[in-house]
Amino acid sequence: MPTKIVLFGCAKTKHYIVGGPTNCMDQNVGTTDKAVRTLVGAVFGIVAIAGLAGVGGVPELLSPVAGVFAIVLLGTAAMGSCGLYSVLGINTCSVSSK
Repeated sequence: MPTKIVLFGCAKTKHYIVGGPTNCMDQNVGTTDKAVRTLVGAVFGIVAIAGLAGVGGVPELLSPVAGVFAIVLLGTAAMGSCGLYSVLGINTCSVSSK
């Protein structure tokens, strides 16, 4: 039997797709929310890189914090799902996109 390489998968729903996301988590981040998260995440990323490079007067301590925020915001925007929104019961998706 050949070995299956699973890059993305969800044990709960038994959806396994090589090279793409699954429907394991419901999307709860809407289009406008994704755009804002992408923009703010990009700004945090630039601040993190500026801090590492020592330009722009950004303190070195702020750089890793900004980098973590950038990764979280860009990741949740890309996936369309936010764990904190799930806990709080928030859903910014429009009714037609479900």
